[in-house]
Amino acid sequence: MNQQPSNYSWENADPEFREKRYYNPYTNQPILNQADYDAYTAQYRAGQANSAAVSPLKKSRGKNFWKNWFLAAACCTALLCLSAVLTFSTGQAVLKKTADSQANEAWSTGYNTGYDDGYDNGYGDGTRSGKKEGYEAGRSEGYESGRSDGMDEGYLYAAETYQENFETLMKKLETPYPDSGAIFYASTEDRYAPFKILNPGNEAYFFKAYSDDGEVQKDILTFFIEPNSEATVYMPLGNYKIKYAVGSGPWYGEKMLFGPETQTYAITDFFPFTSDSGYYYGHSLTMQVEGSGNLVTDFLPLKDF
Repeated sequence: MNQQPSNYSWENADPEFREKRYYNPYTNQPILNQADYDAYTAQYRAGQANSAAVSPLKKSRGKNFWKNWFLAAACCTALLCLSAVLTFSTGQAVLKKTADSQANEAWSTGYNTGYDDGYDNGYGDGTRSGKKEGYEAGRSEGYESGRSDGMDEGYLYAAETYQENFETLMKKLETPYPDSGAIFYASTEDRYAPFKILNPGNEAYFFKAYSDDGEVQKDILTFFIEPNSEATVYMPLGNYKIKYAVGSGPWYGEKMLFGPETQTYAITDFFPFTSDSGYYYGHSLTMQVEGSGNLVTDFLPLKDF
């Protein structure tokens, strides 16, 4: 009984054997690699030591060749007939399987009588050694080069595809700028103290006024200011901090703000909103990109906005 490779998979065969499709002469199964090929060839030669088989590669064939093939064909026919009779007479699949197995063995015997060293001679020792070295070197170099180029092209294609899909999606999410002073959220406290924002620049702003006791931050008022505009909103009495998002691109709402171009900042000072003698006191804030301002502003990570 011939042993088959322990992990038989044609896809795992060495490329050289997969391309030429060498076959085991006993089972007609593909040979996966050089080691299996050498093992099967040695096994065949040992079995043919006392035979007078004639190579199928030779033009002239002796009498024994046709005699052996005739006997093998007769055996195949007899066994196939036996297989059919057993199958249809008993109806049992196990008998058919046995008959098929015997027919295959008879076929292998007939095949092997016409197989000898011609197969191996066609490959050649000199061809084998030189081809092996060139094949290994070429495979290694070609694989690494192809793998590197393929990965680079794959990453580039993936990045371009992602960018196209992202831009298409963002385009669908664009909305017009809200009016200056448009309020998105307001706490339930009464709001009387004025808070005026002047924006002379070409960028838009989204403001958040919030309370901060050192442990918990709570939004009090959020609102929008358009480019080149001003607006006054009203705050509840108390001390609050201010943070804002700024951008010159499209507006995507209070969650996505100005998209990838969004920049966020926090003003470190507290803004007191008070009342006295029936009057309410607030603040006026002018947004300046450059200049001599009197407030300290720190960059704020977007996740903390």
